[in-house]
Amino acid sequence: MDRVRLPNERYALTRDFKLPYTHKDGSIDTMKFFFTAGLYEDGRLGEVFAKADKQGTLVGGLMDNVCINMSIGLQFGIPLDVFLQKMKGTRFPPSGFTKDAQFHSCSSPLDLLAQWLEKLFMFTCAECGERRAVGFKAEKTCITMSCPTRVKAMQKTLTPEYKPENESLSHSFQAHNGFTDGLCVRCSLLKDNPIHLTKDGSFIR
Repeated sequence: MDRVRLPNERYALTRDFKLPYTHKDGSIDTMKFFFTAGLYEDGRLGEVFAKADKQGTLVGGLMDNVCINMSIGLQFGIPLDVFLQKMKGTRFPPSGFTKDAQFHSCSSPLDLLAQWLEKLFMFTCAECGERRAVGFKAEKTCITMSCPTRVKAMQKTLTPEYKPENESLSHSFQAHNGFTDGLCVRCSLLKDNPIHLTKDGSFIR
C-alpha cells in the first residue's frame, strides 16, 4: 500500500498534560507534555507528535520516536487500534494522577497518549462491541448490519408507526365503498374491524 501523506496545510489538535516526575536525587517535579494530532481533510488521524518540556530526557526521546513511527504507520494504512492496544497499560515514569478532568491518571505518557487518541478517534458500540476508528467529530454510529441498535433503527425507518396529530381527537367514521362499518377520515381505521387502508388504496390486516 502506498503512503498517503497529509496535505501541506492541515488542521491539528493539541492538548497539554502535567505528570509528576521524580529526579535522581529524589526531588519531586512536574513534567509537561504536549500531544498533537494532525488530521486529513476528512478528519481522520494522520500524524501524532508528543513533546516534553524537559528536552533531552530519556522519556522525551522515546515519545518522539514512538510518534514518528506511529505517524508513518497510520499513513501507510495501519489501523489506529493496533497502536493503541500496544500503548495502553505500558508502565514507566512519569505516571500517576494528571489533575485533568477527563483523564484522571495514567501508567505512562504512552498510556496517556493512547487514552486521549482513543477518546477522539475511536468508537466502540455498546450493543455489539464493534470497534473502529472514526474521524474527528464524525458521527459515532454502529455500521455492523447485525447490531441490535442498527436493526431497530432500520425497522423503525421501514415500518413507521402512525401517530395522529392530536391523539385526543375522536375517530370520524364515514361509509366507504360499501363498508357498513365506516372508515375514519383521519387515520384510515375501519370501525370495529382491524383493517387499515394503505396509501395505494388496498386494505391490510
